[in-house]
Amino acid sequence: MIKLLIDYSSGKQEVVSVHKTGFFNDLSKVVWNELIDGLLPTITIGGMIRQGSSLVFDQTRKDQHDAAIAEELAEKIRIEEIETELKGDAAFNAFKAMTNAEQNDWFSNSTAAQKNKILLWLLKDRARR
Repeated sequence: MIKLLIDYSSGKQEVVSVHKTGFFNDLSKVVWNELIDGLLPTITIGGMIRQGSSLVFDQTRKDQHDAAIAEELAEKIRIEEIETELKGDAAFNAFKAMTNAEQNDWFSNSTAAQKNKILLWLLKDRARR
């Protein structure tokens, strides 16, 4: 696999692995291509710019990258918090361990409040996938 350092228009910077052809759909976003430029040196993702035939760190570029991924990181943290909450919830874990038939029976014989709580947990669980 060939590694490419990519600058996205969103401001995000990422290393992408592609097949030996080095094909990427928008070559204007490629900062470094191992097929052309040699092995990707040690870098700080998000902060690299090209100067001639080298990659150098640029704090302004890193700030742009960090701003671009801030929402993505906040969502990742939110999902981790939900996972932690769900892992410790005995009722949710018991419900997940039930067979489909047992879950159907549970829904048929449970109060609306119990159903709403489990549905909320399930939605949170699904959101983390």
